Amino acid sequence: MAADCAVELRASNVAFVSLWPGAVRTEFFTHMVKTQTADGFFNAGRAENEPKFDCSIIYSIALSTEYEGKAVVALATGREPMNIRQLSTLMQMNPKTRWLANIVPNFIYLPKWMLALSGNKF
Repeated sequence: MAADCAVELRASNVAFVSLWPGAVRTEFFTHMVKTQTADGFFNAGRAENEPKFDCSIIYSIALSTEYEGKAVVALATGREPMNIRQLSTLMQMNPKTRWLANIVPNFIYLPKWMLALSGNKF
């Protein structure tokens, strides 16, 4: 929808930006934190020796204004967030290529124009 608006407003010399929010305090997220039922969702495909995802840490940091504007997930786990352009990350997401993701070096990235082609209809 953002791409459609941008195309229509381009003739008027108006820029259109789509902002994607991070974790927000919704009923679903609050329920996940209270019941701790999100472990299967967030830990799918992880190795057994990796730490489990704790929703309560993310929830408490998300409510604080101390870390406003920063990646809450990276602060809570101490790990770098996943990079969607990294080839090994993309291979981790697909069960058929997950075994190959450990062999592919982390410095191989997809060009940004390839991602733009996959999500842009223009």
